[in-house]
Amino acid sequence: MRLALLLLFASATLLAIRPAGAATELEERATLSAAAQHAFEAEDFAALEAWSHEYRTTKSRSASGLWKLTLFYTGLD
Repeated sequence: MRLALLLLFASATLLAIRPAGAATELEERATLSAAAQHAFEAEDFAALEAWSHEYRTTKSRSASGLWKLTLFYTGLD
């Protein structure tokens, strides 16, 4: 379980490093939302809390300027 979350977090980090583009933006959105959905389904509330805290405190945005916290909540919807 933790390995899967670590891999999802690593892939999200790699997407943030890649140059901005339409495909990259869509991949980033999908990755963040899927990671939140997966953690919720796995009942990994500690990971969900950590991500939401990080996105709130850093006020992180995607390449196009969307709040990552919004993308996170989309995965929980």
